[in-house]
Amino acid sequence: MVDLDWEEYRNKLSFSPANRKGFVSFLAHQRISTALADAFVGMGILDEAKDAEALETIRACTDTDVPPPPVFDEDRLYAGTLPERVDRVVEEIIAPVLVNDGGRLDVLEIDEGIGELRIRFVGSCANCPYSLLSMEQIVKPTLLAIPGIQRVVHRAKPREGEVEGLKAPAA
Repeated sequence: MVDLDWEEYRNKLSFSPANRKGFVSFLAHQRISTALADAFVGMGILDEAKDAEALETIRACTDTDVPPPPVFDEDRLYAGTLPERVDRVVEEIIAPVLVNDGGRLDVLEIDEGIGELRIRFVGSCANCPYSLLSMEQIVKPTLLAIPGIQRVVHRAKPREGEVEGLKAPAA
């Protein structure tokens, strides 16, 4: 059995890069504690040999109570018009997570007047039972952090005429 500090896990790793290499370097960037790193080794998430450099960085860090530097440049991420900000956040934060499972997120409509964003999962995510979890844990909180977005609405079914525009012309 491995002890895991769930509060630290929640505070520092609620969002993390989707691929393994990015995740391991993110752990060092977030200045996780040696105890959490050791727990990850004990669970097989980190490997003493393969991840030696990251583990050395983590174990050398003594200021784990100091907030880590921001992962994203918020000034750049949230610059521009609302549609530009939404596209940038979707492409840089959400898309890399969903693409690992063969899916993506389509932005259907942005109602800037009320701050409502309508989205739809496509690809493997469209029919995945875990898409609701992804929506609540990754997609919605990330999109709601964008200045100007007040509500995120997921629309699973296409409206009349949307599918016809996507179909290939008959040969």
